[in-house]
Amino acid sequence: MSLLALWSLGLAAHAASWQVPVQPAPTASLEARAAAVLPPHIALAAPSVHQVAGGRTVRFQQTHLGLEVLGAQAAVRVRADGTLSRVHSSLADQLGVLPVAEVPAEVARQRAADPGETAHDARLAVLPEGEGRLVWVVRVGSATDLEQVLVDARSGEVVHRRSLRSHALGRVYAENAVSTPTPVDLELIALDAGSPLTGFDGLLRVEQYVSGTVGSSPLVTEQTLGPNDGDDYLYDPPTDPLDPADAFAQVNAWYHMSHARNYFSALTGEAMTDASWGLQVVVNGQQSGAPLDNAFFTPAAGLGLDLANLVFIGQGTRVDFAVDADVFVHELGHYVSTNAIGYNAGQLHTTGLGLSPWGGAIDEGISDYFAASHFDDPEIGEASLGSFGADRDLATDIRTCPDDITGEVHEDGILIGATGWALREAYGAEVADALVWGALTLMTSDSDLYDFSLALEAVGEDMLAAGELGDLTDLRTTLGRFAYEDCAGIQDVSERPRRSVVWGLDLMGSLLGLDCAGVAGFVSTQSFFHFEMPTDADADGLAFDVEVDAERDGDLSWTLYVREDAPVGFQTRTFLPEPVDFDFTSATFTDASATIELDPSEYTPGSTLYAVVMSQSCPNTLVSVSGRDLVDDPGGDDSGGSGDGGSGDGTDGETDGETDGGTSSGSGEAGDDKGGCSTVGTHGTGWGGAALLGLVAFVRRRRDATSDT
Repeated sequence: MSLLALWSLGLAAHAASWQVPVQPAPTASLEARAAAVLPPHIALAAPSVHQVAGGRTVRFQQTHLGLEVLGAQAAVRVRADGTLSRVHSSLADQLGVLPVAEVPAEVARQRAADPGETAHDARLAVLPEGEGRLVWVVRVGSATDLEQVLVDARSGEVVHRRSLRSHALGRVYAENAVSTPTPVDLELIALDAGSPLTGFDGLLRVEQYVSGTVGSSPLVTEQTLGPNDGDDYLYDPPTDPLDPADAFAQVNAWYHMSHARNYFSALTGEAMTDASWGLQVVVNGQQSGAPLDNAFFTPAAGLGLDLANLVFIGQGTRVDFAVDADVFVHELGHYVSTNAIGYNAGQLHTTGLGLSPWGGAIDEGISDYFAASHFDDPEIGEASLGSFGADRDLATDIRTCPDDITGEVHEDGILIGATGWALREAYGAEVADALVWGALTLMTSDSDLYDFSLALEAVGEDMLAAGELGDLTDLRTTLGRFAYEDCAGIQDVSERPRRSVVWGLDLMGSLLGLDCAGVAGFVSTQSFFHFEMPTDADADGLAFDVEVDAERDGDLSWTLYVREDAPVGFQTRTFLPEPVDFDFTSATFTDASATIELDPSEYTPGSTLYAVVMSQSCPNTLVSVSGRDLVDDPGGDDSGGSGDGGSGDGTDGETDGETDGGTSSGSGEAGDDKGGCSTVGTHGTGWGGAALLGLVAFVRRRRDATSDT
């Protein structure tokens, strides 16, 4: 098979793909050999090479006429003997958009910023939808967040928004004030002469918050702290733990940040000497004088700071978040993965499958894992998160796919962190750290949780071939224990039901300061997993059985979208993506169960059908979907219809699915058992803390109630 033929199998626009490459002819450089197995017609920026266990990873960023193609990346895995073993890519094919903006950058900044927000830098890029969508990438700051906003460079429409902050809560002592409550005097490394709490030739600096808010009002910081005992910084913890300017927090932050920086440099092979690695750490952080119960990392471009990256550690309402080293190293994990790899596109990242928060979940999980591994302690945040009942124990807080998956990056990251810790217990810290980091270098913005497990296996195989790992038994046992195969973005429902969380409009409204009624009509949510049903060529039809389990009483409203031989396709919108490529929609149901049947005349028997649930229900729900071929009269006993379906909003059998590309033609009446499907054109229509905790509790409760024993 030619290289071009090989790649014709893998350039699906909807998700990342894996390939076993054909070995190219020898060339002058590793980078050239890696590039040779990628499509020759796709432009790529200069690659980066990462020395990892079992070999190296060569990473590429796609460009189009000199512009970055957002989320379009490729990673080529090279074994120690030079063999190219894996390619993981999310490259976009057939881009044709011209890089000519009709909307000026200043107008884009105005469109991106809401009242009270400040727009910073704007740059042109390509969103890989169809032939490509030219967008301005604008950084917007407010009193509570820092966002990346995409503005269509032709129409001026706001296309997408996502937070740039990677959040965690935290606190510190030798490790923290709970695990190690007695302060100890330890060496401060790498300090620059004459510059208080600055080191690594000016690339790491700890400063004290003075005023302002990140991304909004100007942030003012200072560092005037000097030694208090000869050349030593021997400051005691403050009498008041909520002291807004205590010296102890500043010294502890420096100590842990400097040591963790060395840990990551040794692990990754990154020298971290370029200006792009500059890091400003601000302690006792507030929001214009108000307490901040959080800590976060963000790239600092456009914020008016001296260094390229920022870790902001809050002075909270209950604790000083500068008293938990887990926080510092967790945030440093985000800093390292962002600067070395750059795969995490955030909570609201979208692909052709719709919402894809998995890169954010992977980044949260590896940041937890590396913090735990650095301190040889699986507990994360016991001295800070514990004040809010949100600390994590990677050794005992076990999550499995897909029943524990909520779609929220911090919660789903626990799966990744616990996997890393289990590998550490099996293989030891050195091997597990190498496995996790090596897998990370293979991630792209479109990778999902299952991709992370495939990457772990790929690195494990390379380490085995290089003699760096004795066997893969524990690795494969661990991945099976966490059921990663059930975390692929598309789930086969032909043999058993598959479940997926669907966020409710109550939760969506809370993010916008509205209630369910306030967002109904312009916001719909999707099942995080898609569902796949191969059909029998000789069957008399097909049925999808859907059960909807609500978190609480509340209005239900949901629809099943179906497409033949390809997953339902989504397109980016301002807040959430919407389905645009589908062949059928069901009626809109308001009951908790329904059977949706398709006649063989409505699809090609023997093909594969793909489905996704779209919802405008108020409460969070857990949907269960199964598929079955119909072998007798669909209306007979063998149909298995629930009898509860079909109570949609319409009474004439039509959906409310008039679309941008076509109109519905109903095939089932409201009130009939089968619910019915509508044939549609191929182009269809458009964190609240307490609510999130309720969602997490609901998912765990329903999992416990319905798990197989």
